[in-house]
Amino acid sequence: MGFLRAARPADIMDANETPAKTTMTTPTPDPAARRLTPPAGTEPDATARLSALGRCLAWMRVVILSTYPIVGTAIAFYVVAFSDQGVDMLLDAMSQLSWRHDESQQTLGSDPLPVLLRAVLSGCSVLIAALSIWYPARRLLSRNFRFYPIDADATATLREWLPRLLAMLVPLGVTVGYARIAAHSGALFPALLAAMWLVVAIMLVVVLHKRRAWLNALGRRWPGRRDAPSLSAAVDPSASQAGAPARPTLPEVTDMNDALSQATAWAIVTACFAYVVLALAFAASPVALPRFFGGTALIFFGVGGLTFIATMVITYWPLSRGSPTLTVLASFYILVIAAWLDNHGMRPVDPDVSLAPALRPAERAAAWTAARAGSGCTTAGNVPVLYVAAAGGGIRAAYWTTRVLEELSLQLSRDFDCSLFALSGVSGGSLGVAAYVAVNRDHGVTRVEAAASAPHGDAGAAATPYRASRTLGQDFLSPAVAGLLFYDALQRVIPGSGSRARPLARARECLPTGLRHD
Repeated sequence: MGFLRAARPADIMDANETPAKTTMTTPTPDPAARRLTPPAGTEPDATARLSALGRCLAWMRVVILSTYPIVGTAIAFYVVAFSDQGVDMLLDAMSQLSWRHDESQQTLGSDPLPVLLRAVLSGCSVLIAALSIWYPARRLLSRNFRFYPIDADATATLREWLPRLLAMLVPLGVTVGYARIAAHSGALFPALLAAMWLVVAIMLVVVLHKRRAWLNALGRRWPGRRDAPSLSAAVDPSASQAGAPARPTLPEVTDMNDALSQATAWAIVTACFAYVVLALAFAASPVALPRFFGGTALIFFGVGGLTFIATMVITYWPLSRGSPTLTVLASFYILVIAAWLDNHGMRPVDPDVSLAPALRPAERAAAWTAARAGSGCTTAGNVPVLYVAAAGGGIRAAYWTTRVLEELSLQLSRDFDCSLFALSGVSGGSLGVAAYVAVNRDHGVTRVEAAASAPHGDAGAAATPYRASRTLGQDFLSPAVAGLLFYDALQRVIPGSGSRARPLARARECLPTGLRHD
């Protein structure tokens, strides 16, 4: 009696046949799905909490990766929208677009071609800054790096829209700045400028959102053109083969050493070269060239350029080569270099210039009384004594300190100047005090000189000059901004590139003779 047994494949195969080798592969779970999948047996509420927590952590990783674009956008938005200096620069740009004649040749009515060129340059700088922030942010968030993996499922929407929103905030900051000016002044022109920049911000987001569809439509007309897949169009092929719904994934970096394309490398080199050339040009011409660009254009060119370079060189370039970012190394280098770089030293006084001797309070009072008597001031009876203390606040404080002193002199006549005993100021207030004293140290000028130097339409212009305030109404912000964002920032990496204090001193030296050395 024979035993029955199951036939094995080897028993029924022909002797000449070779048994086929079969291998079983276990599908590797997606790390992103594993991070978002809660353990078995978890309650529904706990599952939802774990899913929300995982999504928040994934979004935080995206935000941390985009630190430089976010910081650059925040700086540009705050400066033009909420800082006093930014509003002053917007006011200056707006006043240049008027058709009234101006003796300083800074309006369309007085010198149209240079002013129009400056306005176009200022508008283009906003768009260049927006694109300089959008492009590196998009490059960072469209790849999955070995040292910084990103959850593709949880962050698909954020990765796609964060660069666009950052780009939109740049012209939106200009919108807010002009809207604040319109709300404060009630004028129509700044309201129109705010509406124009709001339209530009919306159109920029639409263009960045639709650009790939438009390029694909353009590519269908020219079949030879290759179109890269969009961020949202990338799917997990294993999930598609298994019949599961397609999940967005980040393109993996297969070859870390060759991940930095030639086009991206040239973009980085070009940006660095352009930034260094501008820094050297502003260092060679610290007053005239920044004033030609204007403060608004300098802010956006500087912030956009620094954001692009920092993002692509410190973050993207090392990550694309399979290495960690250079943030810690760059910070340590800047701190070490800063310990030996002090380019803000004060220039010594010319030894040939004689300085006024320091007087004690009693001696100063006696000298002041003698000076009043010699200049024709009233000395009979009780003599009023005025002390002036001017607060700081940049060039705005300097201008308004001088203008208020001039108006007091206009309203109180010579008695105001004759009663001034001491003037003190801090920062911009000290510049305003010095400018007023330099012009009025002889207690005013003649009525003819006062009428010639007073602004048009000012009542009582023949009684007091306005030369000091008109001089301080020049553009002192542009040289300072150029020094801060270009060669002063460059010298943190390349020693000996210059200081932002130098253009302030040079602009001060360009004042009229009566305001220059006092």
